[in-house]
Amino acid sequence: MSKAAPYSMLRFAGTPEEIGEQWHASRRRGLGGSDMGAVMGLSKWKSAYEVWLEKTGRADPEDIGGKPAVEWGNRLEPIVAAKFADMHPELRVANRFAQMWSREHPCMFADIDRMLTLPDGSHAVLEIKTAGQFVQQDWDEGVPPHYLAQVVHYLAVTGWPKAYVAVLIGGNDYREYEIGRDEADVAAVVSAAESFWRDCVEGGAAPEAGCLKSEADARTAEAGMPGDEYALMLDSEIPWLDELDETKRAAKEAGEATRRMENQLRQLIGSDKGIETETKRVTWVRSMRNGKLTNGGIRITEKKGA
Repeated sequence: MSKAAPYSMLRFAGTPEEIGEQWHASRRRGLGGSDMGAVMGLSKWKSAYEVWLEKTGRADPEDIGGKPAVEWGNRLEPIVAAKFADMHPELRVANRFAQMWSREHPCMFADIDRMLTLPDGSHAVLEIKTAGQFVQQDWDEGVPPHYLAQVVHYLAVTGWPKAYVAVLIGGNDYREYEIGRDEADVAAVVSAAESFWRDCVEGGAAPEAGCLKSEADARTAEAGMPGDEYALMLDSEIPWLDELDETKRAAKEAGEATRRMENQLRQLIGSDKGIETETKRVTWVRSMRNGKLTNGGIRITEKKGA
């Protein structure tokens, strides 16, 4: 008798619009893999506070369907999946048109890109990503931490032994990463998910403040326009106010110094792509957007083998 899967399957039916509504409503009932980077403080784009607003119904999830990166990610997903299949004829690649909900951890679900069947009949996750060329260095040392948290989340839900990540960078740089199941990593993700759901979603306590601008924007929207009164507090209740004041002054001075040195580098680079020294490569990122030359900033990387 085969062992029951550690997850249940939730499928949706109806028109594409109805399926989309059902899918969004279902996501509010738990944490998906794409939530975990934010919950664990690993995401560059989204904070735990924003996830909390969405899961508690205080805010609607941002509609990102119209963003070019999302559109092209969706268009390229089947192409990247086909490339992976070509590279691995020993694996069977299949869509999984359902949400997978953990039986042991009911607040966790998985929306995986593809299910892989291995030669021995076991299964693995295939996660597909697309990325711009300007974040290429983020993938040089492996899967970035916020995506790794997503994949480990999927392994926690499915119970499967491994996952693969296939990424297309800049439209022509295809890479693959194999991630074996690590029980310590799985336990860390499960603990973070369950404590967030118990304390923040069910308990109602907002997560600790993070450092992302998106969180500041979300807090502004949640608070709304200010009233006329000041809240009264003791200095002892905010002991880090002087530190904040000094940090803001230092940040202003550091920002001015950074811009000055970057402009000095632009003067040295001129019409070249950048500068190479014995140990470093300096790139002045420039690109055409809507017929206009835009400045993407200065990127400094260590030369390999230096």
